Amino acid sequence: MDTRILWFVLAGFISGTDGFVIGSLLPSISADLGITVGEAGYVPFAYAMVYAIGTPILATLFGNIERRKVLIGAELTFAIGAVLMVLAPTLPLLIAARVVVGLGVGLFAAMALTTAVAMSPPERRGRTIAVVTSGQSLAALAGVPLGAFVVSVYNWRVIFAAIAVLALIAVVGLMWNLPRGVRGEKVTLRERLSVIGLPGIPVALLSTFLFMLAQFTVIIFIAPLAQYAGGLGAQMLPLLLLANGVGAVAGTQLGGRIADRIGARRATILAAAAQLVLLAALAAAGSLPATVGAVALFVIIPAIALTGWGFYMAQSSLISSIVPRSPALALALNLTAMNLGVALAARLGGAILDQAGAFWLAVLPVAAAITALLVASFVLPERKAIA
Repeated sequence: MDTRILWFVLAGFISGTDGFVIGSLLPSISADLGITVGEAGYVPFAYAMVYAIGTPILATLFGNIERRKVLIGAELTFAIGAVLMVLAPTLPLLIAARVVVGLGVGLFAAMALTTAVAMSPPERRGRTIAVVTSGQSLAALAGVPLGAFVVSVYNWRVIFAAIAVLALIAVVGLMWNLPRGVRGEKVTLRERLSVIGLPGIPVALLSTFLFMLAQFTVIIFIAPLAQYAGGLGAQMLPLLLLANGVGAVAGTQLGGRIADRIGARRATILAAAAQLVLLAALAAAGSLPATVGAVALFVIIPAIALTGWGFYMAQSSLISSIVPRSPALALALNLTAMNLGVALAARLGGAILDQAGAFWLAVLPVAAAITALLVASFVLPERKAIA
């Protein structure tokens, strides 16, 4: 394997840790800034919205510029955003810093995989894709629990200081190792959005949106939900997040294999059904004795992660089969739908937590999962549509 690819893995690990750890930090952020946990939910909301809407625009603007310059600039923007988060004294400034982070991470993600593939010989491209994407699952397994542990001992700003340092190291590594002269194809925003009109794509994107609304309500608000369902405080959160990371890694490994074996559509329906059962169990756990609820959490949370990542793998396969002539554009739109679901989870979940409490927060993903299962079961096409 070309060792230069490892710099993409490091960048993915850093951005994955940044994106996934935020849920465990919301109570600390709320205490530091004197706001509610629900109001702190504006921080992941801003990131997800910028990622969802800004990434296609930035990818269009910078699509035909040398990839080395774009990737270095995107990672540097991410590092600057992390520094601004460390320094932000108020919620509006923290949200602004999070917007900068989202712009950098989104643009890097849009360009990284295709650049890594372009650097690899054809016979190794499959392995290259697997290695590059491993940074995200490694973040869920190691980076997020470590971040939660740090915040339980120190302060949430320490985490973003470390992220900024690692991002700057990645910038230097990319400067030294990325080849010059690699350029992408110019794809207009209209061409990117035209995929939405292809048969089967709107409902596929809708199912992604609904599923991620359910999934990320739990991820973003895992701290108050862990307190509600099992009485778990900040000291136990790193262990719960470690269990979540194990489930995430398992989901990435099993999702594609199950989709290949039983079909992508069946795999998405299976994941949506399993997710519904697990989310209902999470909502019900609050009525159990605290000890029982705590034990149940260490089964439910990693299982939710497994089905969530498994769904995403299967859904990516399904969308690629629906639009075989332009899978990259369709998958980019799927990522936008995913982040719109994340954004709504952050904003709606925060409002429900503040106004109605943790029980109704736990009910929200159940309602979203029911709708996602209905869409996946009755609307998604079984046959390939010709793009």
